[in-house]
Amino acid sequence: MAETLERVLASGMDACGAAGAGIVIEDGHGNLRDIAYSDDRVRRLERLQVQTAEGPCVECVQLGQPVVVKDLVAVYERWPRFAEAATESGFLAVRALPLRFYGRTVGALNLFSYDGADCAPDRLPTAQAFADLAMVAIVQHSRAHESAAVHITRALAARSAIEQAKGMLVEDGHLTVEEGLEALRIHAARTGVGISRLAGGWCVARPPRGRCWARATASPAELPLGGGPPPRKRLRVQWCDGQ
Repeated sequence: MAETLERVLASGMDACGAAGAGIVIEDGHGNLRDIAYSDDRVRRLERLQVQTAEGPCVECVQLGQPVVVKDLVAVYERWPRFAEAATESGFLAVRALPLRFYGRTVGALNLFSYDGADCAPDRLPTAQAFADLAMVAIVQHSRAHESAAVHITRALAARSAIEQAKGMLVEDGHLTVEEGLEALRIHAARTGVGISRLAGGWCVARPPRGRCWARATASPAELPLGGGPPPRKRLRVQWCDGQ
């Protein structure tokens, strides 16, 4: 499910001219949770909205309709903490589209942009279509008679496993958060196992430290001569599944 949501986010960003995208959704207790995001900047912004109960996704879920802001600088008084954090991350505009389940709004798709022109009214139908696709992705592997809470609980469990596995890689391999996620993606592609299933299985039976790891390194030949900034690290994954 996580892989499907990531594909929806990537396609939605391309189609809507967005620079970042994320999804928040209500859990079984009615609390908003961040469930998917395009990068760590968006993850932090989604989590901030959930924690402070302010921002476009919160209003979108409350109102049950799209929330569009073409200039985040102009809404500092409306969402002081969110607007400041979003502009510091480089985003100047945002669209929040409702995720609906049998007519009830249960979450929101957030599209972040560098330019308010991306929020033109004629782009809203396309953005809403991807919000609808995201909801389909959440429920597509479940039985039709199950409630929204059941679908959402499964999606949140998959995201939780990915976050836990990513954290283990960050700790064991001294990686950044982005590198930890990339390590999971690389191994999932290499083995043909979905990233959610891979993360869930690894969290249940974690190998001893050093048996399963990833490293981000620069080879000696890549190191700069005579000083200067270090090169961008290349992620080199070495993985042993505890066998």
